[in-house]
Amino acid sequence: MREIAALPDPVGRVLEGGVRPNGLRVVKVGVPLGVIFFLYESRPNVTVDAAAVAVKSGNALILRGGKEARHSNAALHRILAATLAAEGLPAEAVQSAIRFGASLTRVLADPDAEGSPLLRARSLSWRFLALDVGFADLRAAAKAADASLNDAFLAALLGAFRLYHAKFGSPIETMPIAIPISVRKPDDPEGGNKFTGARFAAPVGVADPAERMKKMGELVREARNEPALDGMSLVAPLLARLPAPLISQLGGSLTKSNDLQASNVPGFQEDLYMAGAKIERVYGLGPLPGCATMITLITHGPTACVGVNLDPAAVTDPELFAECVLGGFAEVLALRPGAAAPTRLV
Repeated sequence: MREIAALPDPVGRVLEGGVRPNGLRVVKVGVPLGVIFFLYESRPNVTVDAAAVAVKSGNALILRGGKEARHSNAALHRILAATLAAEGLPAEAVQSAIRFGASLTRVLADPDAEGSPLLRARSLSWRFLALDVGFADLRAAAKAADASLNDAFLAALLGAFRLYHAKFGSPIETMPIAIPISVRKPDDPEGGNKFTGARFAAPVGVADPAERMKKMGELVREARNEPALDGMSLVAPLLARLPAPLISQLGGSLTKSNDLQASNVPGFQEDLYMAGAKIERVYGLGPLPGCATMITLITHGPTACVGVNLDPAAVTDPELFAECVLGGFAEVLALRPGAAAPTRLV
């Protein structure tokens, strides 16, 4: 490792170059590959050698050593991760392939829930609903259940689907949903977004809103702790090289099975104006990438603005569904004594 450390830094090194007839200077520069997968036999020394080469060249590393040396490799992996963290480098830059692979399988697998029989149909049409919920009341209801605002938001939506299915006499216990999860780290540079999607078998059949919040919070925390949560970023460069129709087909297969996609976006607390006119509300019109419903929450001043974009082929009674969304939020807000009732604007 000392010999590797003493080598010149390969990243950013100019390998060759020249000046074109038009005066343009062109150079070939050494850059990291990104992620290296290392498959080797039962030789624990290779674990250390591979890690040293990967770190020196600025690459992340996934290790898969022989099973006969798995205990030695695991011990070395712990030491390498601790050393990286002590030097201010991401400890997850060197990972065990077995642990990462198992995590990636869980992340990419379909949720352990069948799609609702009421919401199977899809079309290219959409219907938009807009609702207002008191932001302070919703946050207080979440606090009463020792949950987050996002837990309360998702629990309200699941309550809406539970009520909707009950009205049709077709109750369900779980349904597939998807939400974005931020993968930003405290030391990431400011600006821009960094998130990935996570899919769950959501507990629709739980009647108690506090218990729904608890269960959704547990599911989200489990997803955040997956080593391969951002695993799609590893295959994104490969997917980008595929023909657009094939990318669309692959992407659609991941979203069309979702009965709900939901997103909670922090908004602005101060007043906003456009051309001198005060902006009263901000609603998110989220797209429908093959899912039955896309529901967003954007906080704007004292109001949590809920935008519901639904496929009328899936949600065949939008007016009833609107009532159920109000009912789902009312269930959650009941945990906050004196909370104002949610209202529908559109």
